[in-house]
Amino acid sequence: MTDDDLMTRYQEGDAAAFEMLFARHHQAVFNQARWLLGQTEEAEDAMQEAFLRLARAADRYEGRGLLRAYLLRITRNLCLNRRNHLELRPFASSGSTEVTPSEVMGPEPEPHERLEHRDRLRQLEGHLRELPLRQQEALLLRVQEQLSYREIALVLEVPLGTVKTLIHRARGALARALEDGSTEGANAL
Repeated sequence: MTDDDLMTRYQEGDAAAFEMLFARHHQAVFNQARWLLGQTEEAEDAMQEAFLRLARAADRYEGRGLLRAYLLRITRNLCLNRRNHLELRPFASSGSTEVTPSEVMGPEPEPHERLEHRDRLRQLEGHLRELPLRQQEALLLRVQEQLSYREIALVLEVPLGTVKTLIHRARGALARALEDGSTEGANAL
């Protein structure tokens, strides 16, 4: 059953359909909120608020196969508003690797390589957090959430060409920033 099918069922009064939508998308919403807010508790609150807003807007949702992007746009706007209201430090890393672009580094290494892998992930996360916000978001939505460029354009509320430019620049900046000159991690992006 598609997201649009579930949303239609929810619009018709089927609460279980909304629970299925939550089960499908809560991790993506939490990941985005955690990245933008940098605090787990705030991210959990933002996730709940994003789904509440989706439920309230259900009667206005027009099924076009873009529910995930629509939900992530709600999350993004909510998180940016929370950041301004709470005066959170810009994209402060908590030292947690809960939300990192681990897909960038490929599959989990063997046990004897884990320490090096974690160091590279931290290094990559640090470089990623140094990028402009829109580049961070575009790249994470593409790599971590596997959204299409069209969906990313919807989430960020920018033209499709801008999404392509943001991702291209982010990949280039990360490749240049890797200290050892290796582009292994950046090429996966």
